[in-house]
Amino acid sequence: HHPPTHFPQSLQPFPAHAHIDLLPEARGCGIGQQCMAIMHHALAAAGAGGVHLQVKPGNVRALRFYGKLGFERLIDRALPEDTAFMVKHLLAVPR
Repeated sequence: HHPPTHFPQSLQPFPAHAHIDLLPEARGCGIGQQCMAIMHHALAAAGAGGVHLQVKPGNVRALRFYGKLGFERLIDRALPEDTAFMVKHLLAVPR
């Protein structure tokens, strides 16, 4: 696996990258929301001002899920068209 090391300027405010996969039987139980909340808190506590993730544009259920968590789709010609980039600003956590 060789993740990209250069990110377009539009992703700079969202330096953290998130990824979550749940088995079908674990979906719809609130587990995903809990995992994302824990991750957002940890990322904010570590100083990340924002987080981004990638979703297949046809995955309406995932897009709806992330939308409910406060993510917005980022549109930028520098990003691949075959991927929906979802972004969210994180609130700073006092140390």
